[in-house]
Amino acid sequence: MWLGGFEKFPAEIQEAILTPAEKRTLFQRHTYYKARPQLEFSDEDAAKRLKAEAAKRYQELDANLSAYDGLKTDALPLAQGMVDHSSESPKTYILVLGNYNSAVEEGGGAKVK
Repeated sequence: MWLGGFEKFPAEIQEAILTPAEKRTLFQRHTYYKARPQLEFSDEDAAKRLKAEAAKRYQELDANLSAYDGLKTDALPLAQGMVDHSSESPKTYILVLGNYNSAVEEGGGAKVK
């Protein structure tokens, strides 16, 4: 991650970004993932910011790496997943005519083990 423009964030967001992932609170995790796209750049975007000599060196190294393009694999398949925040599901109710103010019977929430 490139921290250019890091100082534009408020102190609370800076703290969330710098906190190690395993120590972040739920709010800090949310804040980090919201701020991350503003801190990450592609290789091409980063190369555009290089000065003359560094840009030339980058182009040389990039040309050397292109010799290995034949070894690259196809893109990995993508999957979508969902995670629950708890092993207990919320309570459910049987409603009269679909009216939330007239719950007749409370059902138990299921527990996932």
